[in-house]
Amino acid sequence: MRVVNLSWSGANSDTVEAGAFYLKSKGGIVGMSALDGAGAANYTNQPNVYCVAMTDSADNFNSTKFGSYIDFAAPGYQIFSTTTGAGYTSGTGTSYACPLFCGVISVLMSINPALGPDDIINILRTTAADLGPTGTDQFYGAGRINFAAAAAAARAALPSITGVQALSNQLQITAPFYAGVTYSLQRTRSLSPATWSSLTNVIASTNAGQIRLIDPSPLGFSSFYRLQISR
Repeated sequence: MRVVNLSWSGANSDTVEAGAFYLKSKGGIVGMSALDGAGAANYTNQPNVYCVAMTDSADNFNSTKFGSYIDFAAPGYQIFSTTTGAGYTSGTGTSYACPLFCGVISVLMSINPALGPDDIINILRTTAADLGPTGTDQFYGAGRINFAAAAAAARAALPSITGVQALSNQLQITAPFYAGVTYSLQRTRSLSPATWSSLTNVIASTNAGQIRLIDPSPLGFSSFYRLQISR
């Protein structure tokens, strides 16, 4: 479990912060809805609990307490969703905004498993839509999340093959190394059509921020490789 959504109040809780710190140390992120209502909330800004305020259909801050504890904003106004009795209805609140935030995080993790929690939060911050003048971060935090821009940034950060070198009868492939990431190598004779097979006899080593993957039995000159990663 790498993403946890908490759609209830209590974002200043030390207990929740302790749990969020633990999850982050394991590669996960806790998102929590900000407090519905109006006016200021004198909440502690817990560093590992990411609090999400609500924006409406016009990208305005709406029906959320404000304060230094707000980290991001996301749509939460008149969200069409399921309800009890096998029906559908529209609802409003930060309890709708936070699941959207957590859903975006889940997709970023699937696009690029090499990203750690801090990497993902940094992407969300740098790609968020700035909706207010200087000093309004107590309303929007870093801004309203931008799914498309964040997804593009996550894909651009994917580890890619940076070098290929023949070593006697072996082939060495080099790529950036990320701790906690599992690397595997796939090979095919042709790209048209491509029939990829996973190599089970790869020799792997790491050095100076790089991983070296050696195919001890390369096919020859007409072979292609691709890198697979997971966390």
